[in-house]
Amino acid sequence: MRVHLTKQQQLDLCKHRRTQHPHPSLQELATWAQVTFKHKRPPSKAMVSRVLRQEPVLQTLTPDELQRRRTQQQHVAALDAMMLEAIAFFEDGHVALNGRLIIWLARRCADRLQIPMAARVRAVGSVGLAYR
Repeated sequence: MRVHLTKQQQLDLCKHRRTQHPHPSLQELATWAQVTFKHKRPPSKAMVSRVLRQEPVLQTLTPDELQRRRTQQQHVAALDAMMLEAIAFFEDGHVALNGRLIIWLARRCADRLQIPMAARVRAVGSVGLAYR
């Protein structure tokens, strides 16, 4: 079972390492993370090493992004914003939106944002969404 840390927890791990002199070993940092973040198992030494190398990137994240375990790709955020704008526009004009229209709209927004086909969401199931 793997240990997953939020981006905030990863940043806290980096800050903890910076405040300790001499710097603790990867195993000591893993144990500190386990105790501090109340995980059943400590993160692996490889994960701790990877987190420490990502510190410059972690420092640039917004508070919302720090609460996530994975960062959202830029095109996903742009597509979300464009879809919200478009849906609000249609609702202001009292246009009824159904599932097919929303999928069509998502395709048009993805085209306008030039999101490659391979990166587009494909979620088929009970909702039946597929906008590639």
